[in-house]
Amino acid sequence: MNKNDYEVATFHAMLQDELARLSDYAISVRLRIPESKVRRLRYEAALRYGDSNSNEKSYKDKFTELLLRGKFRVTDSNRIQFAISDKLFRLYLNDMLMHDGRFADTSFNPNIVSLPYKDLEYLLIQFGENTQERIDKIKETVKETNVDLPKTMTECIKEVGAGLVKNAAKKVAGEKLADFVDLLFNKAETAIKDQLNKGNN
Repeated sequence: MNKNDYEVATFHAMLQDELARLSDYAISVRLRIPESKVRRLRYEAALRYGDSNSNEKSYKDKFTELLLRGKFRVTDSNRIQFAISDKLFRLYLNDMLMHDGRFADTSFNPNIVSLPYKDLEYLLIQFGENTQERIDKIKETVKETNVDLPKTMTECIKEVGAGLVKNAAKKVAGEKLADFVDLLFNKAETAIKDQLNKGNN
């Protein structure tokens, strides 16, 4: 074993015991090493010692835990944000999104995942967590941002009325249906946000 192998093995062993419930920051203070190194060691330990056969169940459990205990916020551009410190789990989610031509943005902070609400709904469906209870939980934690979230495309259309649909249809005449749906969803979100802003003023 080289020095790095030894460090990763030792860190993995400590994660099973004294470091099990500590955050990356708390571990960095305890071990007196940079938090960036803690994240790297955690990532390498997960890659090297994780059971690849149980990853699917492990990730589903982590996603369920995120829904139960995580906090969700809405940005000014109507993107959902939530924190995931586990790099391997973040990469797994992004890989799942990319299989359907989607992606999450972590450019602001590697631990903060930012994505459109419809992509979060996609993850809920993929993990079999797209229940009203889960959606309500997300909506509840989002309330502090004073922005409501649409439940479905149908609800968006009802909120903004048939006039918006007709106007949007004229603008995208001749384009493929997927582009029309994306445009409609974005228009609906913008209109709902405008309505909410007027109500708050």
